[in-house]
Amino acid sequence: TSAVTTALDAGVLSIVLNRPEKKNALTHAMYAAMADALEWAEQEAAIRVSLITGTGDAFTSGNDLGDFMSAPPQDAAATAVFRGVGA
Repeated sequence: TSAVTTALDAGVLSIVLNRPEKKNALTHAMYAAMADALEWAEQEAAIRVSLITGTGDAFTSGNDLGDFMSAPPQDAAATAVFRGVGA
């Protein structure tokens, strides 16, 4: 998702929440993108540090309630929200 971008520079993986119009409110897709990035960081020896930041004037306002109400998590084991990001 374009709402989460990643960049690797000198061993630092930057994970950027890029949804400033919604104060970087987290969607299911954003949780999945962050979890994927963190899993990559765990497996990649070149990544020494993971840095999570947000664009605009807020890191994150929390979960996007509209997104979660339209598709509430059903199975904790299969849901990105519970894959080590936010759990």
